[in-house]
Amino acid sequence: MGHASPPAGFVVFSACWAIYLLIHQSLTYGPWLRFEDPLELGVNLSIIFAALAVLMKPSSLARLGVLCGCAFTLKLIHMPFLGNHLFFTMVINLVIILAILIRWLRPVPGQHPAAAAFDTFAPTLRASLLVLYFWVVIHKLNWDYLNPQVSCGFELYVTMGEITRSIVGFGLIPVYDWMAYPCLLGALAIEAIIPLLIWAKCTRKVGLMIGVVFHLMLSLHPNE
Repeated sequence: MGHASPPAGFVVFSACWAIYLLIHQSLTYGPWLRFEDPLELGVNLSIIFAALAVLMKPSSLARLGVLCGCAFTLKLIHMPFLGNHLFFTMVINLVIILAILIRWLRPVPGQHPAAAAFDTFAPTLRASLLVLYFWVVIHKLNWDYLNPQVSCGFELYVTMGEITRSIVGFGLIPVYDWMAYPCLLGALAIEAIIPLLIWAKCTRKVGLMIGVVFHLMLSLHPNE
């Protein structure tokens, strides 16, 4: 028996992807909310409207496709000047668009189009996330990352401490020189364990919670 409605996984993913893009647009409004480049301004605004449309109806496959198309177009305009994480989101949007097109051209009999598209792109996205985390850990295994004098890891932590101090008025995140190596090794360990927890079904929710908290902390830094 086919799906009478889109699966819950598709609806949750669509809503979360729209929320992520809205948050990213709100955090980066300074560079793009200008009128020197009408094309870039228009594409950025289209992402906002498309994301809001998805949130109004996250079960809509067409709305998700439009949102991913707008987000992919923006990253394509910025090529090749993209950070690694932004390039990764461009690839994710492309995978979703291709999956939607495949299931539009070759629908699965008896299955809801959104369910068929989700079954097509979800495995690739899951595998891509694990591969991403693998290389995130691998590329940190070098002497510069483990050197507090030049490491981005401890610099990020110090900056987060300064930002939270300016927001709440006191040292919510303690910063001391002796914390450099525990901070560097701790970040490395967390990024190594998150994909392992996500990979195992019995610990997936724990891995997602740790990942959300960890990356929310990193998002305090302006470069993130």
